[in-house]
Amino acid sequence: MSLQVEIEALSSQITERLDASREFYVHTRQAWRLVEKVARKGRPVGIVDLTTRQSLSADDLGRRAQRYATVRLAESVFRDLSGLMEDWFIGVVRAWLTAHPEDLDLNFDPVTGQHRARRTRRSRSPSPRSFTCGTQTPCWADLSRRLLAD
Repeated sequence: MSLQVEIEALSSQITERLDASREFYVHTRQAWRLVEKVARKGRPVGIVDLTTRQSLSADDLGRRAQRYATVRLAESVFRDLSGLMEDWFIGVVRAWLTAHPEDLDLNFDPVTGQHRARRTRRSRSPSPRSFTCGTQTPCWADLSRRLLAD
């Protein structure tokens, strides 16, 4: 699958999920506003707390509906949207790197299309005798000076 087709497919998936998230927000907000209006009129709604097995009062339900519609719902949708953004970004990076794996190779020269010669860096490690101070005990000060000098 080409990069363009893969990104278009990802885009349509994310757009569908974005539309579903918007619909969830709008419909849930409307439903809680309706519950809030019914509760303010003092009419029983018939919601039972599953933990205590007690019916929620109209006042309590009205307060909860207000908090759910303004705070909890917005937090939930924000988490969903940030997940969508993350899925979009990771999907685009995955598609790009699948189409262009040479971008992972630091030794690849995009101008010539060839691999550069790898440079190996040899670490200079001092001999074990240079770490002792005559009595075969390590001299940490001498060691740190030598390491910083390298």
